[in-house]
Amino acid sequence: MGTLGFLLPFRMCTHQCQDATKYAIDIDDFVKGLEAVFQGKATILNRMRLSCMFYDKDRKKIGFGDDEWQVMNEIALHRGSSPHLNTIDIYVDGQHLTEAVSDGVIVSTPTGSTAYSLSAGGPIVHPSLSAVVLVPICPRSLSFRPLVFPSSSSLTLCIGDRSRAAAGVSMDGRVSHVLNPGESVTIQASPYPVPCINRSSISDYGDEQPGEEGVGPGKEDDWVRDINNLLQYNATFRSKALLRYSGKH
Repeated sequence: MGTLGFLLPFRMCTHQCQDATKYAIDIDDFVKGLEAVFQGKATILNRMRLSCMFYDKDRKKIGFGDDEWQVMNEIALHRGSSPHLNTIDIYVDGQHLTEAVSDGVIVSTPTGSTAYSLSAGGPIVHPSLSAVVLVPICPRSLSFRPLVFPSSSSLTLCIGDRSRAAAGVSMDGRVSHVLNPGESVTIQASPYPVPCINRSSISDYGDEQPGEEGVGPGKEDDWVRDINNLLQYNATFRSKALLRYSGKH
């Protein structure tokens, strides 16, 4: 469920917690959340996913039958261990957008915009939006900037015939395919979103401190709290650690 806590806001520290009391509180927190859901007190956020289909040079599907790969965060085409840049033709709704010469390309959901896409310089997108984010990985051109498309768009990434290397494909961090020149992947919004509980809609923990991960008050929208607590959004360079060693007590 990720590593920062955007998708699993309930604290479950079974493998880390040494304090039995704290562990009991965490379990109680989780149980209260489930009870609120069953009582109809929770609101949900439908987080969109991506549907990915792979094709060979002749536009025949690669895989078993009509396999569609469902992606929660992102699909990334990358050069892997090759020393050469990939050449990737990008099409939007059948129209040629550009030829990308880069280490790779990321296509992400709003949920994935705080993952690999963010590390590659992509924008942070609110998860309630229906959008598809296209982000280059170390492009050769300085003018190749990230783009945001409506979820109705269909993106096709085709490994160019001039590409000097095949492209590795990873989906949600898992390596799945290798695309050779002429092969492609078509990416669309999936009709099957993932419903996620808004913790703040069922939380009545007035004593909890807002500085903890996945904890704090809100108005049925955890996102603003989370980008501050989990990503340290717009935090200053002068961290608390520096203040501790600056001689101020």
